Amino acid sequence: MTDFDEDAPIDRAADSKRQFAARFSVSPRTVSTWLSRGLPFLKLSERAVRVPVAEGTEWVKTNFLTYRRPRAQSGEEKDGV
Repeated sequence: MTDFDEDAPIDRAADSKRQFAARFSVSPRTVSTWLSRGLPFLKLSERAVRVPVAEGTEWVKTNFLTYRRPRAQSGEEKDGV
């Protein structure tokens, strides 16, 4: 069991599917697909779904964002040399 710190700040920000889609410049349909793939969400009623901003952003970063490798300096790693 984990300890609960009563004095720790709680991030209660949550977006609707449309708001979360706008945050990442994707369609609400894409967010629905992400929900089926494991994006954290809160289901408030049959139709009302909210995505916690902090957890959702972290999920998107770990699952979809890629990072560019730095360019090799001249003379480095040319043809495996």
